[in-house]
Amino acid sequence: MSTTVEFTDSLLRNLETNSLVLPVLPDVALKVHSLLNNPKATVTEIAKALSMDAAISARVIQVANSPMFRGRDAIEDLNTAIMRMGHALVRSLVTVMLVEQSHHPKSPLLRQRISHLWKHNTQVAALSYVLARNYTSLKPDEVMLAGLLHDIGVLPVLEHALNFPEIINNPQTLDDALKETHTIVGARILEIWKFPKAFILTAAEHENLNRKSTHTPELVDVVTVANLHSTITVCGPRSKANWADISAFKSLGLTPEESIQTLKEAAEEIRNVLHFFRS
Repeated sequence: MSTTVEFTDSLLRNLETNSLVLPVLPDVALKVHSLLNNPKATVTEIAKALSMDAAISARVIQVANSPMFRGRDAIEDLNTAIMRMGHALVRSLVTVMLVEQSHHPKSPLLRQRISHLWKHNTQVAALSYVLARNYTSLKPDEVMLAGLLHDIGVLPVLEHALNFPEIINNPQTLDDALKETHTIVGARILEIWKFPKAFILTAAEHENLNRKSTHTPELVDVVTVANLHSTITVCGPRSKANWADISAFKSLGLTPEESIQTLKEAAEEIRNVLHFFRS
């Protein structure tokens, strides 16, 4: 049995038996998510929950004052910040911070990988936001969050690889192992976190370029297109597939060439969205 097969079998077996260490949402995140999903929750209640974490509170106020929202008056309190941003974006921001925090492993071997991954994920999130706002009726903030979380499965796969020196010390072998397993692990994480099915599908299928899309764009279609663009702008060309054959583009009503031009023209908007992820 090859090392890669042994690694994959071990990883999936641990996942199946709940032995694989997966990221867990802290209590403050669970509280905020619960309130933001409750239509009866008041802004005061949400602000009180956010105030339990000083870093999250500060980031919410900072983002509410960012170019993404272009408010005329500076905001200094949580209540006003929540009203300016809206519940969905506040929920996204809380998740963003928690995912960002998980991108700082203790192992020196993983730090460069994780830094590269965070840059890729934020780029996909920003591209997804712009594509969704311009070419779909989907909520851009939800698509942005799906873009941020699409590779969430990479984190525990990298941690598991530390037990396999032949994998972790061989970049190409590690890339192959990640490509084969991270979508399965990512979908499982989002199931545990009780995310909607559309998010879980995006984590599971964003690498499947043979997937047949419907005529109505879905989260996975937008993130698939954004992910392809990010592999050029951030990672360098990674896919040898003919983009014209990928149905996610057709679902958005775009040719690959049109999508490239669109994102070039939206460069300033993309930069503004990227401020959402910066501390």
